[in-house]
Amino acid sequence: MSMLKASFCFLIIIVAFIALFISSVTNVYAQEEAPGPDFRIIDIRAEYGHMIVETQHFNMDGTHWFYELYTFQGRQEFDRRPITDAGNRLFIQSTGLEAPKRLDITGQLRYYLPPGETWLTGSETYLDENYVTSAISHIHQQRLISGWDKGFQRLTVYPLNPSVADITGQGLLAKRMEGLKQTSYYQGLNDNVIEYHGLWAPVDPYISKQWGTVSTITSSQFGNVGRGDLGNPGETWLTIRNSAGMYATNNSTEYTGTNLYATSTSNQYRNLDRGITVFDTSTLPSTASVSAANFEVVIKNNGGCQTALGLSISIVDANPASQTAFVAADYSTLGTTKQSDTTTAYGSLTCDSVTFNAFPLNATGIGNIAIGGGNTVLGQRTEIDRTGASPSWVSNTNNWTSFNGSAGYKPRMVITYVAPSAAITGNIGDGATEQEVRDGGGTILVTLTDDTWVATGATFDAQRQAIIDGLDAATTPSNGWNDEVRDEIGVASVVRTSDTLVTITLVASEVADYRITSTETITVTVPASAVASGSAITATPTITITPGTESAAITGTIGDGATEQEVRDGGGTILITLSDTNWVPSAASEFDNQRQNIINGLVAADSQTYGWNNEVKAKLGVGAVVRTSDTLVTITIPAGDVEDYRIVTNEVITTTIPASALVYGAALVATPTTTITGSVESASVTGTLGGSGGTAAEIEAGGETVIITLTNTTWVSAGATFNAQRQNILNGLVADDSDINGWNAMAFAVGDVVRTSGTIVTITLSAESGYAIPSSETVTTTVPASAMVYGGSLVAPETFTITPSAFVTSGTRVSTAIDLSNITNLAYCAIGWEATLPTNTSAAIETSVDGGSNYSTATSGNCPIGLTVGESLATITDFRVKATLTTTDTSTTPLITALGLILEDAGGAELCYQLVTTPSASLTDNCGTYTGTMSYPIGPSTITSSTAPIASTVPSFPNTRSLAGQDVAQAVTGSATSAKLFPDASEGGGFTGLPLNDLVNEMSTVGDGLPVRFVWFIFLGIATIGAGMMAVHLTSNLFIAAGAMAAVMGFQMAIGTTGLLPGWILFAFIPLAAAYLLFRRGFPA
Repeated sequence: MSMLKASFCFLIIIVAFIALFISSVTNVYAQEEAPGPDFRIIDIRAEYGHMIVETQHFNMDGTHWFYELYTFQGRQEFDRRPITDAGNRLFIQSTGLEAPKRLDITGQLRYYLPPGETWLTGSETYLDENYVTSAISHIHQQRLISGWDKGFQRLTVYPLNPSVADITGQGLLAKRMEGLKQTSYYQGLNDNVIEYHGLWAPVDPYISKQWGTVSTITSSQFGNVGRGDLGNPGETWLTIRNSAGMYATNNSTEYTGTNLYATSTSNQYRNLDRGITVFDTSTLPSTASVSAANFEVVIKNNGGCQTALGLSISIVDANPASQTAFVAADYSTLGTTKQSDTTTAYGSLTCDSVTFNAFPLNATGIGNIAIGGGNTVLGQRTEIDRTGASPSWVSNTNNWTSFNGSAGYKPRMVITYVAPSAAITGNIGDGATEQEVRDGGGTILVTLTDDTWVATGATFDAQRQAIIDGLDAATTPSNGWNDEVRDEIGVASVVRTSDTLVTITLVASEVADYRITSTETITVTVPASAVASGSAITATPTITITPGTESAAITGTIGDGATEQEVRDGGGTILITLSDTNWVPSAASEFDNQRQNIINGLVAADSQTYGWNNEVKAKLGVGAVVRTSDTLVTITIPAGDVEDYRIVTNEVITTTIPASALVYGAALVATPTTTITGSVESASVTGTLGGSGGTAAEIEAGGETVIITLTNTTWVSAGATFNAQRQNILNGLVADDSDINGWNAMAFAVGDVVRTSGTIVTITLSAESGYAIPSSETVTTTVPASAMVYGGSLVAPETFTITPSAFVTSGTRVSTAIDLSNITNLAYCAIGWEATLPTNTSAAIETSVDGGSNYSTATSGNCPIGLTVGESLATITDFRVKATLTTTDTSTTPLITALGLILEDAGGAELCYQLVTTPSASLTDNCGTYTGTMSYPIGPSTITSSTAPIASTVPSFPNTRSLAGQDVAQAVTGSATSAKLFPDASEGGGFTGLPLNDLVNEMSTVGDGLPVRFVWFIFLGIATIGAGMMAVHLTSNLFIAAGAMAAVMGFQMAIGTTGLLPGWILFAFIPLAAAYLLFRRGFPA
């Protein structure tokens, strides 16, 4: 049973532990799950000898409340924790020996620092996360009560006044604490600060900034002064309060801040202690305006803070003899004026050795803070000690507060302030050149922040000169700012624009003599008497005035560079713009008197006969020079002044501004120089015809335009001068073909030519019904020199082409009548031809026996249809031969290179017609007495299809002419070897008088008109082959056979008038024979 009870108890204990664990975890997570942080640290950086902690505070609902900057002196990095050994002993820095001890008011031995000594410290600094966050937390809690309507913008630190130690320590301190960046905190129980781990939106980096700072300053000297250690019976209240001090402590790690010790004798006391703390507030800017400040102290948990005597702490004024070492005599230097309205009873203090107790300073305390230099001293007394009221008495009762003076917990001040500031802007305030100052009208705007100008009216007016006197240059050159600006500005230039803005406007006449050769830096100091705060303010930034480097810049349509023609055209401009100086004023003709001097300054580097110096500078009238503004002169070049300007090489014009034309400064050589390029005259052709060409039909219809545009020259002047050139202009439009009805044959009217402008002529062609071309022609435009003001004749690079209205796809040529009636018994007839036929072309030969009424297609080498061997041709008196040429390719044409007709009567009479030349196509009778020409159409066929009938005899031109060869045929060059297709003996045949000639003639007759020469060739071939066979038979040597055949052929070439065989046959035989001999093994013997 006892075992069961034990098990049950153990189970209860386990359950209790689990419940306790769950409860603790729940409490932790309840804290972590707070609605949001009270504040978060945005950034930590080092500036002005301080660690700057930028913080964002939040409302209770998590919305943004305000931004604040907290500064911590860089010297605090070197305020180290004292070194202690294993026995917790403290040591003196100067000797390294253990520090002395004495009894404190509790009767315990405690270390203390002798005057002028410091503790021996190590490397561990006292400033930690708690030190930083507690200062921020106190400000947050106080402003929850007092309210806070600033900090909507992010803040920037007003320049502080750091010490050497601050500068040295700022970076180290900020680096050591940078882990606090982006951490958030909320207020926990017992006034402790807890880190918040929830997510939070990042701060907007683009929020504008304003001045504002909270500075945390650790006490540089602290301790207590007292009267006591009297033993029984002690002293009365009045005696112990009002008598001289008897002891002092300095910078101890623990010291009695306030104390009252009652003895066992009624209303007698043995100890009364008072605290003194010194703060180095010299780092605050001299213009700081403190809105709030705390005195904060950590009270040790060592049995103090008792309430039996009803004591409370008050913060009072103090004035020790030394602010670096307190002495007993300082006991009587503590005042009774309250520096804080908070008087805290001992029982209400937090006495835990780590928590700072805050005492907000009242207006008196804030007013006693040393601004811009010196220390701020505060005293601590019990409230009855301050007022002198009689205390309670309880026998042998000691009530004290033990202040923590150890590293990390020393007394401190947390000061909220803004520094009134003045910002400089304006077109002079932002920095300017000396010329901009001299120009007048420039402004310096002085804008106050956290301060205001004194009241408008007489009060402010009385300060205007003081404000001007505050515009002070760092240097004092002759004719510099102090002499020529500050000391010359009238008070009327200073205007109170608003409570926070003053506008200073410079007047040109007051600062006209301002001259500097080096940069001046102007510092603006707002006098204390001009602002409500009564504190002088050094405005930022300083003003930089840069010396003017007088210069002149050249621009304009001519100034930027031009051609000589652009100069001659007139209306071009040269703009001269000054910098850091002005043109002399226009009043009283002062500028007018300088215009010729300005023209004289426009000088070309060379002096061409008709160049700039002679034809522009020398002839330009002063009226061309205009003072457009104080810094700009415009020179406009009239065409009438410069019409004779001509250059053969480029000219470079340098513009020199005479000093006499400037308000200030020496003569100036303007930049850049101006380059005038020699013109390259040219003409271009555009228009409906000139741009892309046209067709014959468009020329016939009229209205087409040829526009001729000149560059770098112009047409002669309008009127009679130009009218006299119109025909010359038309004459300059020349085609590359002199067709009888082509472009060159047309007589275009001079009225077609119009001078549209100085550079453009428009030719609008009137209708030309007689224009007709068989092929394209290209027109080149040449502008005669006589039609232009300047330059030689110009050939436009653009040509234009006129194409026939319709492409001639086919054409015919027909011979004149050939009389065949003399042939009564036709023994032989044949017609033959040769033709060159490129792709997409063709040629057809036809014959007619009835004078052209009907045509039959001829076959080369055959007898024409309608002629029959053995019949009489007595009725055929008008025989015709027709050639039809066809192409579907505009770039090529067929060509008949040879054509022949032969008829022979049984009696031996012959008619031999042969085409001798093309395109005239003379068909000549080389056998008889008939001659004639084959006539092609005298104009392009109106039939564009090669498959349609061709009306070849219908003229389309009023004047008869032969069709150009490129229409349907190409010309044949050279002449035939023989005028006949088959020449007879009289023409070199060579058969008459030879053996067997009669036999050959007979065989020719029997062979139905077989040509005589052909019969001879048969015989000669048999003779040659026979000779070869005979040689083979006799010698069995093919080489000898070949030689024999060659000898026979040579003989045949030699006999007769011109040889039986032509010589070329031998040269054809030799390679054939050689090939046979070479490869004879492959041939039968």
